[in-house]
Amino acid sequence: MKLYLLRHAEAVPREDSIPDCDRALTSDGMETMKTVALGMRALKIKVDLVLTSPLVRARQTAEIAAVALGVKSKITLTKNLAPDADPESFIAELALKHCSIKNILLVGHEPHLGRLASVLLTGTTDLPVIFKKGGLMALKLDSKPCKQGATLKWFLTPRQMRLHK
Repeated sequence: MKLYLLRHAEAVPREDSIPDCDRALTSDGMETMKTVALGMRALKIKVDLVLTSPLVRARQTAEIAAVALGVKSKITLTKNLAPDADPESFIAELALKHCSIKNILLVGHEPHLGRLASVLLTGTTDLPVIFKKGGLMALKLDSKPCKQGATLKWFLTPRQMRLHK
């Protein structure tokens, strides 16, 4: 199984009047994500399923990527990719519901994606990875998803993704 971990692009700032779950991408964030998605397509990334946090900014990011990759109809929301979710709950969901799928794009937030990558790579959250907004990581899992069961294939910033579009 290949997992692609993608952090959402720039969102509108936090304000008291807008609940965090409703914060959308900015126009710059949309443009950055379109560029990142073109880079994903240029890298010939294949995706069979897109799992995304239910928060608006992550859903918008997932939709932009899914359109570029030709998988718009394969987006599924999961609370296990929300910012405060437990990485081990997501790993359990992945093993239980999606272990037969070969290529999955995960769209989420910091610090969750960094903690999830750390658990998949090292078995602990003690060495979190820091994702830039629009950053993309590729992991390979040789067996059923589990702690410390992944190999890092590559990790690209949005600037590096622009070079591939």
